[in-house]
Amino acid sequence: MPLANPQPTEYDGETFAKLDLKQAQISDKTFVDCQFEACAFQETVFRACAFHDCRFENCDLSLAQMLGSTFVGVHFEGCKLVGIDWTLAHWAKFGLGRPFTFHACTLSYSFFSGLKLPRLRLTECVVKEADFADVDFTGAVFSGTDFSGSRFVNCDLSQADFNGAVNYAIDVQQNRLKKTKFALPEAVALLKGLDIILKE
Repeated sequence: MPLANPQPTEYDGETFAKLDLKQAQISDKTFVDCQFEACAFQETVFRACAFHDCRFENCDLSLAQMLGSTFVGVHFEGCKLVGIDWTLAHWAKFGLGRPFTFHACTLSYSFFSGLKLPRLRLTECVVKEADFADVDFTGAVFSGTDFSGSRFVNCDLSQADFNGAVNYAIDVQQNRLKKTKFALPEAVALLKGLDIILKE
């Protein structure tokens, strides 16, 4: 089913499979309990759209723009979401109403700075060179995710779970860590920001 204007503005329980809407403009649409399968949304602009309890599977949203769009209870599985500035989306003042989740996705070169994302689930993902400055990740789950080159600065990582995560560089003096879960040997990287001498 096409999504370009002037199609219906609300979709409920629809399944969209293999749509090719690269570089399209999708505005003022509301999707409730919809499923997107193997869709191409590279460089697509989503303007003032709302996604509630939707599921994206094996979709490519690289360089998409989420201008003023809302995501509540959304799940991404096996998707490419490279180079997205998530700060351009519309976020509730007090953070996520229901956390959205990413599993086995690629979110490299993405920008999350200043967002409130408590209880976010980012599992088995590749998140290289992403910017996580001033983000509230309280209770988030990052198990199995590769954070090579990603930047954590002034983040609240209280009760976050990094078990199985790799290649993270977290300065313990620049981030809030309270009951945060880490696993060896990767947790040794936490010592790099301290003025200590570690011998084998």
